[in-house]
Parts: sequence; structure tokens; C-alpha cells
Amino acid sequence: VSIYPNDYRAYNNLGVMAYNRKDYSTAASYFAKAINAKATAPEVKINLGYLDLMNGNIADAESNITAGANTKAGDEALGNLYISQGLYGRAVALFGDICTNSAALAQLLNKDYSKARHTIENIKNPDATTHYIKAIVGARTANIAFVYDGLKDAIRLNPALAQKAANDLEFRKYAQDQTFQSIIK
Repeated sequence: VSIYPNDYRAYNNLGVMAYNRKDYSTAASYFAKAINAKATAPEVKINLGYLDLMNGNIADAESNITAGANTKAGDEALGNLYISQGLYGRAVALFGDICTNSAALAQLLNKDYSKARHTIENIKNPDATTHYIKAIVGARTANIAFVYDGLKDAIRLNPALAQKAANDLEFRKYAQDQTFQSIIK
């Protein structure tokens, strides 16, 4: 930034790093600087769109994501926008065969459980969200091993998910089960 103060990419990268740390106000500040440096930068527009989605500003998210849709990341961003709009089939079609949490979520919400399971099983670097989605797929398909394995791994990676699982209606059928209780404790 100090060497190339007019290059939007450094500000965008700093914004992405702040976003990944969940420091959203700093991310927004860096994205604003990036847009000031290059108002038409599509990747910055997508990143602003993600902030808009997170804040529930769907119209702004749609505007920003659409402006950045011609990039490699554009399809995934549009897919996430479609998920937020309840357009699960459109999201599934847009994601195609990519194996990401977003694709699995769209498939799950579109009630294509076998495809969601396939996607979950082929995500290269599964995280807590991946495993939580796996547990929901298990709950919706009465696959108790998928429920428990998914929850164990999700909670191991993010202990805060234990409380979420305890209150999640997806798991109400298992709430009184001793194994479920031992996993979320």
C-alpha cells in the first residue's frame, strides 16, 4: 500500500484478510479504499457483496455481486446470493459440480441429499461448516452415523457449534439420545 497507494489490489487483499479474521468493519474500510482506487474492480465488488449479504442488505449484495460476476469467483458469489434469496435450484445449477460448502448447502436446501452427500465427501479441506452440513444431511436422510460423525468433527473444529446443535431443529429427533447429548457436552 505504501509503495503502490493507487493500486486497488493491496487494499482488496487487506480487506479479505480482515474479513477472514471476522473484522468486518476493517474489511469494509479496506474495500472502500480499493473501490476509491478502482471503482470497477470486480473482485472488490464481490467482496462488498459478501459484506452486504452478511448484513442482510440483499439489494446491495445483488448489485455488487452482479457487477463482479464476470470473474472466476463470480459464480460462487452469485450462487450464495441465490441461496440468500431462496433460489436454491438456481444456486445448484450455477455451482455445477464444484465441491464447496456453499454448493453442498444449496443442494441440501434444494433437497438433493445424495448430491449434497457426494459434495460433502469430496470437499478437499473440510472445515467445521462442512461437518455441520454433513450432520444435517444425515439428519434429513436418517443416517445416524452421518449425524454423529458430522457433529463430532464440527464441534471439535468449532466448539461453539455444540450450543447451535443443541438448539437446532434439524436434530430435534436426536435431542434426547444419550450419544447426541455426549457429543454436544
